[in-house]
Amino acid sequence: MTGYRVEDVQDLIGDAGFREQLGRDDEITQELYRECGRRGLFALAVPSKHGGLGQPLADRIRWHRELGGISPSLQSVLTVHEMAVYAIVRFGGSALADRWLPVLATGDCPGAFALTEPTGGSDFADIRTTATLEDEGIRLDGTKSWISSGLRAGLIVVFAGTGQGPAAYCLPGDTAGLSRLPSPAMTAFGAASLATLELRGCVVDPNHRLGPPGLGLIRVAMGCLSVGRVLVASGALGVAAAASAELAVHANGRLVGGRPLATYQAVEQAMVDAHVRIQSGLLLTREAAEAVDDRAPEAVRRAIVAKLAATDAALKTAHDAARLQGAAGLTVDAAVSRYAAQAQVYSIVEGSADALTSALGRSLLREGRAA
Repeated sequence: MTGYRVEDVQDLIGDAGFREQLGRDDEITQELYRECGRRGLFALAVPSKHGGLGQPLADRIRWHRELGGISPSLQSVLTVHEMAVYAIVRFGGSALADRWLPVLATGDCPGAFALTEPTGGSDFADIRTTATLEDEGIRLDGTKSWISSGLRAGLIVVFAGTGQGPAAYCLPGDTAGLSRLPSPAMTAFGAASLATLELRGCVVDPNHRLGPPGLGLIRVAMGCLSVGRVLVASGALGVAAAASAELAVHANGRLVGGRPLATYQAVEQAMVDAHVRIQSGLLLTREAAEAVDDRAPEAVRRAIVAKLAATDAALKTAHDAARLQGAAGLTVDAAVSRYAAQAQVYSIVEGSADALTSALGRSLLREGRAA
């Protein structure tokens, strides 16, 4: 049984005070984390039998879209948390699920996803972190970079190389040998607790491995990444919607040549373009979420397509909104300037647009079709 209610999540996200606290997207206090936990935000993906709300991905994208328009930082924290939850639910087995899912649901133990490394990015073939079997357990050594929620996470899904190929492990946040360094400040996502993780002799229980080494790693990583890409798409659409709303407010209140800016064809075209992009992104994201929920063979590709469409919508809509505000849209404090920076980060996380486009293009060319 669960003590959380979806209505409480809805009330939290709709609360004016909550939205105001997160509006600048540069700080998430510990008290705010606790409030999110109390209201069930971190319990959305956790199965009800483990104390969560058990919402399918196709339902959770709504909350992520709304959060993306308020605080991409918090939305990013929730994204990697739900990726960790997915990894345990899908690949962890009953003992690991019983141990970790109830505490993950509370929000006192945010989850994180540690694949990216300084040299190889998220390239499976270039994982330098190692997992070595020793008498006391599995020893993890290596460095992970740009890890969302890395400064706060109580449980981290870590990918490492073994003698049989790469594997994934659940690393408790209080493990000896784990150190966390704040990542360099970015132009957006300033409150996402981004960190470089140094693993020096971190020993984990062998039962904390997720799936078998080698080929099994691809299933774990791609499954988690598909969830992440759908949620990134949702957050990006939230930014796109916020940027288009900002443009509408500006255009309706601004006079140019004695008439409202909103009456000019260029502005009307920008609003129509934003509407079409956002609606297309919403449909593609829902299709991808349903495919992930159904464990459909096409889930990986649909998640990539959704992320590409949604982040493109965010980038172009934020650019148009800033462009049509003129100099005012380029100031440091301008909301549209902030949206443009957030959209740029969304286009990079969980697989950059360039990398995903290249991978998808090769696949489509091999198949000799684009539909």
